[in-house]
Amino acid sequence: MWFSIPIYLRSSEPVEGEVLLQETIHLIKAESEEGAMLKARTLANELEHKYVNVVGKEVQWSVDEIGQAWELLDDLRDGAEVYSRFISEKK
Repeated sequence: MWFSIPIYLRSSEPVEGEVLLQETIHLIKAESEEGAMLKARTLANELEHKYVNVVGKEVQWSVDEIGQAWELLDDLRDGAEVYSRFISEKK
């Protein structure tokens, strides 16, 4: 089975006073949802990294959260939907 799992990373350095988060969505092949989550945890740990930015500050990206695993019901093909959500527009 294929699963879509979002991984959220958090930057240690704010940008213009705002916390910077990154949402990445990964396709994971596993026999079960539990197996997919185990693979996602391993992948998430590999995504953590740090570097020195242009102003000389060390920036560290760390795992903030691993989202829910969603089993993909469609066959993987060109144009297949892998993720959707409803959001509200803030005024």
